[in-house]
Amino acid sequence: MKHMTAGDYETALKGLETQRDNPAAQNYIGVCFMMKGDYDQAETFLRKAEKNGDQYAPINLEHIRQAKRIEF
Repeated sequence: MKHMTAGDYETALKGLETQRDNPAAQNYIGVCFMMKGDYDQAETFLRKAEKNGDQYAPINLEHIRQAKRIEF
């Protein structure tokens, strides 16, 4: 996930494209969208990840809820 840590979310998303059925990849895809400010897409993938058992998805969903509360 070197592209994610470098802030290159578009390249990271392209790399994750083939793994959309993997819960961890769904979480990473959600995080990429979250970092790009696309909270609707992020929530879609994070909810899938949560449903499929990813342990980090609920934490990231909470980050989105907090970000939405402080948006101006």
